Amino acid sequence: GREIVENKSEYCRQLLDLACRLSPGKSELRGYLLWERHGAQLRLAQMDWLNMKCSTQNYIDSLKVCCESLKEIIDILGPIRDNSEEGTNGLKAKNDLQTIKQQLLELQDK
Repeated sequence: GREIVENKSEYCRQLLDLACRLSPGKSELRGYLLWERHGAQLRLAQMDWLNMKCSTQNYIDSLKVCCESLKEIIDILGPIRDNSEEGTNGLKAKNDLQTIKQQLLELQDK
């Protein structure tokens, strides 16, 4: 459940710190780790909001952070060949960004 997702997010954060030293810049490793962390962070935000453990404003703030993360993921993985896992994740990130932006518009209209 939640503990597994929290651990995944934390492990990705730790690995991103290490990746900054081993492979600085916009490496595929960074893009992959950001993608994995994004999934965990989005899931945690959704869990909190659906279980009424955070306000709608906190959820909106979390979604905005997810959007920033997705923009970096797209920047890194987007240009990679489409038939690779990394390139596919770049396309998924673009779709996720559009979905989250639409959700933000709907939430902010309420």
